[in-house]
Amino acid sequence: MKSPMKSLAAAGLAGLAGLAGLAGLALPGAAAAQAPAEPYAPKVVVVSMFEHEAKNWRKNEALDQTIAIPGLSQAFPDLACSEAGLCLVTTTMGYANAASSIAALVFSDKLDLSKTYFLIAGIAGVDPADGTTGSAHWARYVVDGGLMWEIDGREAPEGWTSGRFGFFTQKPGEMPKSTYGTEVYHLNEALTEKAFQLSKDVEPRRRRDGENLSSQLRHSAGQWRADRLDLRYGFRRHLVARQVVQRRDERMGEAPD
Repeated sequence: MKSPMKSLAAAGLAGLAGLAGLAGLALPGAAAAQAPAEPYAPKVVVVSMFEHEAKNWRKNEALDQTIAIPGLSQAFPDLACSEAGLCLVTTTMGYANAASSIAALVFSDKLDLSKTYFLIAGIAGVDPADGTTGSAHWARYVVDGGLMWEIDGREAPEGWTSGRFGFFTQKPGEMPKSTYGTEVYHLNEALTEKAFQLSKDVEPRRRRDGENLSSQLRHSAGQWRADRLDLRYGFRRHLVARQVVQRRDERMGEAPD
């Protein structure tokens, strides 16, 4: 069964084809339309969310070929690719922008993504117990942290660890039921492990604003396997980090710390 989006797209194209045929009848001397180009098949698409994430890819990779994709962000309207098949898309921040940009790629008739690998390469917060500034983490699971109830922490009952708790639960720490079926995504762990093994010995660059990072960071920055909790906001402090870990564990069926 055709999806509604593809059916609508097909109807739209059929309408345009009809108009083109009428134009051809009215103007018999007009040149025939050229056959559409073959869809481009990227080997890897790197997904970044904003300029600071994207700039190093553009700086260090020869992404000289651009493909304008209708539906991408107005700030980053092109898919930038190298001759080797590495491409970069920048969605801009926010769930809606990310979803609409990736949908624009998937439904574009300019692309063939049937054999394309996707790498979401973003800057994120990390629990200080699990990593430091400059560390890299390969995710095995992605947990949607936006699907929850929340009250102002200042109004939380005594004994609560935060004002965030799962749908249809009574307090933080209770295991929420899977309401929508999209709360937890298990990524391709074999592919994650392969990527980790290929990159685990890469020495991370340890300079920030032209200055060397502290010796503590130099010894601790590295790469780990990890699980990612997707939130609408970043976090920088220990207490919020612990709330994030608790939220992740609730969703993944583990006992909270």
